[in-house]
Amino acid sequence: MTRFWSQSLGDHTLAWCPGVWTRAHPCLFPPESPACETVRGFGQDVLFLLPPTQPLFTSTMSLDIQCEQLSDARWAELLPLLQQCQVVRLDDCGLTEARCSDISSALRVNPALTELSLRGNELGDAGVHCVLQGLQSPSCKIQKLSLQDCYLTGAGCGVLSSTLRSLPTLQELHLSDNLLGDAGLQLLCEGLLDPQCRLEKLQLEYCNLSAASCEPLASVLRAKPDFKELTVSNNNISEAGVRVLCQGLKDSPCQLEALKLEGCGITSDNCRDLCSIVASKASLRELALGSNKLGDVGLAELCPGLLHPSSSLRTLWIWECGITAKGCGDLCRVLRTKESLKELSLAGNELGDEGARLLCETLLEPGCQLESLWVKSCSFTAACCSHFSSVLTQNKCLLELQISNNRLGDAGVQELCQGLGQPGSVLRVLWLGDCDVSDRSCGSLAATLLANHSLRELDLSNNCLGDAGVLQLVESVRQPGCLLEQLVYVDALGGWCGHGCPGRKAGVGEDTGPRLPLASVQPVRHLLVCGDGGPAAGPGGGEAILEDHLLRRFLPLLSLDDRLRGSPGAEQPLPCAHPVYPRFEEKRSDPLIFASIFWTLYKPLKHFLGRRGSCPSWGPCEVCWHRRRHRPTWHGLLSLPKGPAPGKQPKALAVLSWVL
Repeated sequence: MTRFWSQSLGDHTLAWCPGVWTRAHPCLFPPESPACETVRGFGQDVLFLLPPTQPLFTSTMSLDIQCEQLSDARWAELLPLLQQCQVVRLDDCGLTEARCSDISSALRVNPALTELSLRGNELGDAGVHCVLQGLQSPSCKIQKLSLQDCYLTGAGCGVLSSTLRSLPTLQELHLSDNLLGDAGLQLLCEGLLDPQCRLEKLQLEYCNLSAASCEPLASVLRAKPDFKELTVSNNNISEAGVRVLCQGLKDSPCQLEALKLEGCGITSDNCRDLCSIVASKASLRELALGSNKLGDVGLAELCPGLLHPSSSLRTLWIWECGITAKGCGDLCRVLRTKESLKELSLAGNELGDEGARLLCETLLEPGCQLESLWVKSCSFTAACCSHFSSVLTQNKCLLELQISNNRLGDAGVQELCQGLGQPGSVLRVLWLGDCDVSDRSCGSLAATLLANHSLRELDLSNNCLGDAGVLQLVESVRQPGCLLEQLVYVDALGGWCGHGCPGRKAGVGEDTGPRLPLASVQPVRHLLVCGDGGPAAGPGGGEAILEDHLLRRFLPLLSLDDRLRGSPGAEQPLPCAHPVYPRFEEKRSDPLIFASIFWTLYKPLKHFLGRRGSCPSWGPCEVCWHRRRHRPTWHGLLSLPKGPAPGKQPKALAVLSWVL
């Protein structure tokens, strides 16, 4: 069996293998084989490299290939798998219309298929048409179909509409990032209205829809009692369109569970209609209204619906909605009363320290059962950290706190450490990125990591940490008593700080663009470090840590010179001619091999980080495919700069990782 690494992440277990990602169940291997026992021991699915010679013993396996440019030979190897796998994902694989006939033929003879994802491939209308023909078999039992970002247009929706009529098993359809337009959606809805169509979930983000599309969607909602989830975020449907959708939901017998209307041009005038929906739909569990101009007035209009006895909302996303501390008062009444509310995002709202105080006082009340709070970029300062410290000590429900991009400073972080260090703290995930933290806080953080037995993930990205501070954290994490599973530090600013923070070089008025972070997918502990002159690049302790703890099968210290960065005259990246797992001693001195290794890993790492969750700005994003804003990803940071910034040394990249 191919050697692999795994990392528990949410509900999945991931493993890193060169070239191919394949999700394998224990049944992939002979029942009594050691490989089967290894997979079964994880208790979850595991991603493996599937060798071409690996025999298949059942069709209940899943094939998951992402970010791999498939050669003709590799494609020929995969075609037999497409005919047998229950789940097929070929995301960002450079597939075009030419490959679609092969896919169609394979799907036509695969009765086990329940999920197909072709996200991020330039199939076009003709290619999508060809793939859909493969799903026309009477034995097809597909339940989930993702054609996100497949260059589908309104002209191709007619064929898709016809297909919906012949797929009664299809429950979930993802069409985001396709320019369907209002005409295309009208055609799509004609298929959705067919009695044979039993779709339950529909995603239509970034589909170039306007208010004219809302009446057809409202008709679908009225006609489909089984409909559970509708996503139309980041379409300019405006106030009028939202009003039509809300009326359709009022008239519908459907038990809607999730409604996502982020970036749709909603204003406070729509909030009364939304209030009615929240109050009347007891099944509604998730409401996403981020990046809309609700304001305090709109939130006040919405809160009566949230307080209604029949409301059982679990997740509320109102990031970047123009809410201030005044609006927090209304929201706090909801938090005190509704124990069902577990996740709340207020990121990007100007709450200030007064808003933080109101939230923290509410979090200390027994009626508040919130588990995840996002208050990134809310204009907090160190003055509010004593309140959060009390919450971390006394609150027994809050498991995740995202407080990045607030000017907390060392004083504020040390206050937080006091709360985290108390025996009563139950917090598991803490995000402190871009909070003006310097080496002065690392001693407190290191001590906290040893004293706290609940914290599993800590993010300190884009702070003012130098070698000494990072080494303190590393030594703390290495101790047997530390239970932290993931420590992340990504220096996206390349070591430059306009505020002149200690531990960073002072840059005056320079904007060098995003910097390349590093990424790791190993268990059980990993530290991600990146920065000009940072610990991984320095000649001292950072180098020693790299020697002692680097997993030598993975990525060694990379010198990102002009060739690796891509000089202005270079039109193509360096070819990937070398193995992904070089021996550290043999490869570390050869920058060309390093560059080759990097380009081999670049797209898969980018994909992996993108799949971790959402977007660093929580707002409409043209890059990341996952829009829920659940986790910060680094897709923007992974874009290579055109060349070294003037007067700077090439960046160094390293993965410091160890297995206990």
